[in-house]
Amino acid sequence: MHLFLILALLATPPVRQVGPNPAAAVEGSATTDGGAPLPGTRIAIDSLTKPQHFETRSDIVGHYVIENVPPGVYTVLADAKGFGCVIIPKVVIEEGKRLKQDFEFLHGRKKLGCPSVPAR
Repeated sequence: MHLFLILALLATPPVRQVGPNPAAAVEGSATTDGGAPLPGTRIAIDSLTKPQHFETRSDIVGHYVIENVPPGVYTVLADAKGFGCVIIPKVVIEEGKRLKQDFEFLHGRKKLGCPSVPAR
């Protein structure tokens, strides 16, 4: 019986310590300058150094989250139909962190859409 227990323990793989997730997340909200949520706003993140593109849309209360973004330098943009585009260049996303990036769209602003994402 003891031999069986010893063999079972020897056959068990060692436990590995899992470190923190190196990927990061970007989250925030899209609202008007009056604070009204802008659901369906397109949020896109493009790496400045690698061919990486992440995209989502804000939910009914204007909130969005993009998970599993590798650390790096990115362009972050938000495109709200009827309100135009906001582009934030050179955003640094750090390993394992959650970056909060809100977008506020002003009424009466020139309503140009964001540039389309080039095919990679």
